Amino acid sequence: MPQKDDYQHKPWLKLWSRQWLDGSLRFLTLEERGLWADLLAMANESRNRGVIQANSDMPYPHSWIATKLNVPLGVFERILTKFKDEERVSENNTGIIVINFAYYQDMLARKRGRPRKHPSEQLDFHYYDAETRVRLEEAYEKLKTDLGRDPTLDEYNELKAEIVGESEGET
Repeated sequence: MPQKDDYQHKPWLKLWSRQWLDGSLRFLTLEERGLWADLLAMANESRNRGVIQANSDMPYPHSWIATKLNVPLGVFERILTKFKDEERVSENNTGIIVINFAYYQDMLARKRGRPRKHPSEQLDFHYYDAETRVRLEEAYEKLKTDLGRDPTLDEYNELKAEIVGESEGET
């Protein structure tokens, strides 16, 4: 049985259930969806999260990945090619890169530490669809960097009105 500390070494892998069930993945075969989940898990376990690689300078051979995932090499190669064509992954001389891994994992939304003391200051990112949420979080982080401090609630609300207004205008 794993020790409690074993779970703290790597972050958990987030899976958006609605996008998994209703998104583009529903057009994949069972083996393609399974390999996609395995690739996400491998990318999550990498030292460089989002990139499946042996180390920072060297990719794993396809045969090694296929063996690790218990997938015939031909099937792995065929599905990997499909994922490249669909721009789910790319590959270079350092490894297989899961495109938009941070989007899949929504890394900007998870803040470590205690929540803010005043509930009125809590940010409401979770009320929006994934795409709007990611855009809002990225814009918030940029504003925070530009200001050199946390934006005030009024500054955040102005930013939110701009981002949410753009998203609503697109639909």
